[in-house]
Amino acid sequence: MEANQRLTQQVTDERSRLKRLQRVIEEQEAPTVDAFAPPPRLPLTVLKPAIEKVPAEETSEIESEPEHAVATSEHEVLTWYRQGLEMVKQRQYDAAVSAFRAFLTQAPEHVYADRAEYWIGQSYFLNREYGLALTVQNRLLTEYPFSVRAPEALYGAALSNLALGQTSAARTLLRDFLRQYPTQPLSEAVSRKLAELTNANPNTRR
Repeated sequence: MEANQRLTQQVTDERSRLKRLQRVIEEQEAPTVDAFAPPPRLPLTVLKPAIEKVPAEETSEIESEPEHAVATSEHEVLTWYRQGLEMVKQRQYDAAVSAFRAFLTQAPEHVYADRAEYWIGQSYFLNREYGLALTVQNRLLTEYPFSVRAPEALYGAALSNLALGQTSAARTLLRDFLRQYPTQPLSEAVSRKLAELTNANPNTRR
């Protein structure tokens, strides 16, 4: 009888030990959350409607970064760039600025440095921080005059000036855009904006 009780207790103890061991194994195998990892990439079919809801005037009538614009390299520093793009798409503009600044801090000479600057300026603009947006847009135009994002930054600078009430400066930048980039896809939008401002104040015609 006593032997049976001891055996029963041993079985109970062994089951308890196995349950504890199982919990430890499950915890070790559970996926961990990397605080620095980029958020999961959502399908474009999910992201596009959210982007399209932003008024064209607010986005400077500029398309979001195309998928192929990001290199397929898994180099660690690009995680910050990808995260910045995702934050813009999710309208988390402060987080986007932080991610792009982290990218520039780690790789100031990277081939995407000008694009990161552009998205910092765009994030400020979309967050209605027009003074900060203008500062970044002007810096991009000064430091990366031949950037593929230069035309958009110039147009963005015009809109930032306009939002700050600096209409004359905005008109000047719009005219500069048409002189420098007459065949750029944005030229039609720029022409419309310039005509709108000119018609609102005919005395500014030149």
